[in-house]
Amino acid sequence: TKYQRGQRIRKIEAEYKKIKPQRDRLNTMFVPSGDELRFITTLERLERQHQVEVVPTPDQQTNSLGPTDPLLLTLSVRGNYPQVLTYLIALERLNYYFNITGLAVSGTNPDTGALTIALSGRVYRKAYQPKSAAAETVGEPQALPALAAPTGTDAAARW
Repeated sequence: TKYQRGQRIRKIEAEYKKIKPQRDRLNTMFVPSGDELRFITTLERLERQHQVEVVPTPDQQTNSLGPTDPLLLTLSVRGNYPQVLTYLIALERLNYYFNITGLAVSGTNPDTGALTIALSGRVYRKAYQPKSAAAETVGEPQALPALAAPTGTDAAARW
């Protein structure tokens, strides 16, 4: 009936008003399709800050993903226990939504205190949305730039 439809509309509007202030924050949690290099650069910055060695293993199907499909990523992180722990804490505190699906200790060295962990997870993406039609042209999301054409600088060549 019209009354029930009106009630549903009012309920949906009330729920939207509750989450509207968080919309911008929610939008920053997802990596924009075509802007994956920014996420990779963030991981490299964390690697330097926490003095760990990170070896990424991107999923082989990366370039055939749709614009909102999650990126599957495995990171091998090596360092001493405090370095690895602070790296994981910093990774968890990122604005990006990186859903960790697996964590395994794959090696320790009692002589040096070195620890290696394998971390696998999903990085969620959102479809490309230009800020304004005048500022940017609408097009297909680009392939992962760092995976398709490594630059060879810093750690980017590994991606």
